[in-house]
Amino acid sequence: MIRREVMEQLAEDGLQFIGAVECGNSLVVGDPARIGTASFRTTIEPGEWRLFLRMDEKDLPAELVACHVSILPEFYDRYDTAGVVCEFLVDSGRLALLDGPLADDVGVLREMFEPDDLPWVLDRAVVAEARSPARVYVDGGAPLRMLSVAFGPAPVIAQSAPLTD
Repeated sequence: MIRREVMEQLAEDGLQFIGAVECGNSLVVGDPARIGTASFRTTIEPGEWRLFLRMDEKDLPAELVACHVSILPEFYDRYDTAGVVCEFLVDSGRLALLDGPLADDVGVLREMFEPDDLPWVLDRAVVAEARSPARVYVDGGAPLRMLSVAFGPAPVIAQSAPLTD
């Protein structure tokens, strides 16, 4: 029951559920054209990972979120405390999130460029439309159970002037 309520809340907050992938104990995120040189690799909790996509006001992908199904009830606590761990370019306009061993399979990486209709969710991978730069945020848990990738320039946070008497 709690998972369904969380999924409904995520949808209301603009995170569209796009599918799920089954991963072993490692995950790789990056431009499929540059997985070997510009990507993020990490140890994760094995099992089912739910995938969510947030669009911006221009209907362009703004964020891809992956979380282990076991932490859905804690989603917002994990999401709110996630910190950035790396940034890389997405020259191809596509971002791949793959079960670790797939990142070394040239055939799988080539397939990431075939579909025109994105996001494309496979059993152990997803490819989505993306913009540069991509910033990877993680929840800091060990093993990792949540990851978010934000696309495009980081938002500028306006500083307010100090109040004076």
